[in-house]
Amino acid sequence: SEIDMLCNLSSLYFQKNDTTGISYTSEAYAKAKQDKYMPGLYRASVNISNYLFNQRRFKEALTYLKEGELIASDLNYVIEMQYLYSFLGDIYAALNNPIEAENNYKKSIIDLPQTSSYDKIYARLCYSIFLIQQKRYQESINRLNETRKLSKEWKVTTFEKEIALNLSYAYERLGEYNKALSEYKLFDSIKEIQLNTEKEKEFSILDLKYKV
Repeated sequence: SEIDMLCNLSSLYFQKNDTTGISYTSEAYAKAKQDKYMPGLYRASVNISNYLFNQRRFKEALTYLKEGELIASDLNYVIEMQYLYSFLGDIYAALNNPIEAENNYKKSIIDLPQTSSYDKIYARLCYSIFLIQQKRYQESINRLNETRKLSKEWKVTTFEKEIALNLSYAYERLGEYNKALSEYKLFDSIKEIQLNTEKEKEFSILDLKYKV
């Protein structure tokens, strides 16, 4: 239970972009290793990898993530595999290894029934961004349009802004400026709506605190 709580704390700090959370996941990793608690070791290794990736310590991040991948395979964590392949793709891309990156991205978009719709969309977005980085703009546009279609079908709205922004960039690179502008306007509109929603949420919290 202590290991699980430490993992939860580290995940919360990560979502807040607070790097101090790595101390919680490092402690969880050490305890899980000592106790041979494999579910906790899986979570801790992936959490550490996330922190290291954001610190641009890509080789270290890869070491922990490969350990997490091995544990997930041993524990039959099928539900985690598409996310893990996406993350591996991101790390290999950051390490300037496009062949390994694409191998993992291609595996990440093979949908498994156990995978959440969120992870399926996320995997496709990661692959699309990689294609832009490789200057394969038309392929990226095709992937992004497919991702947008599936997002609507599966009612996953989380990545609408990122889809529009990357489509805008890809169209601009191909000289299709009207489409690029249209997508950027959509990106700006979604961003404004999200900012207003966040402000309303903050005001609601303040109002509730005042009433209490």
